[in-house]
Formats: sequence, C-alpha cells, structure tokens
Amino acid sequence: MDTEDLYKKAQQMHNQLEGLQKSLADIPLQGSAGNGSVSITINGNGELLDIILSPTLLQPDKAQHLRTLILQAFSQANLAKNEMIKRETKMMLEGNDFIKQ
Repeated sequence: MDTEDLYKKAQQMHNQLEGLQKSLADIPLQGSAGNGSVSITINGNGELLDIILSPTLLQPDKAQHLRTLILQAFSQANLAKNEMIKRETKMMLEGNDFIKQ
C-alpha cells in the first residue's frame, strides 16, 4: 500500500468515525433501577433525554433512596451506551481494509 492509498484509507476511517459520532445523538439508551421505579434515557453521547420516577419515591423520607436509584439507573444507561459504542466501532473497523493490512 503506497502513501496515497494509506492517506485515502485514513481519511475514509476518519469520515466513518465522524459519521458514527453524529449518529450517536439519535440513539436512545435506557437504564432502570428499583424494579423500574426509576428509568433514565440517555443518547449515545451520554446526554440525559428523560427520567421517569415512580410517584411513591417522591416523598421527603425517600430522598436518599431515590438518589441511589437514579445513580444506579444512570449507570446502567451509561453501560448500555459504552457497549453500543464498542459494538458499532468494532463492526466499523472489521469492515475496514486499513486495519487488516
């Protein structure tokens, strides 16, 4: 592979990575905790899109429990995001001749 081919392959990979980054904003991922009493939706960029709380958790004496459940749900959603990014990146790289050579 000569220098020009190498440059073209690198540019192609760069474009694919940019496309993946842009598409992440459109992919919703969810996490929940407390048997679904807290549900969080983020996008592939990690931005919070929605949070759903069970009304039974909206009491002053349950504030600490609610905080714990929100953190657990967000953690689950973030793990789902990281797994999705890993899967999408792997698929993209497996189809790229640049990596194989």
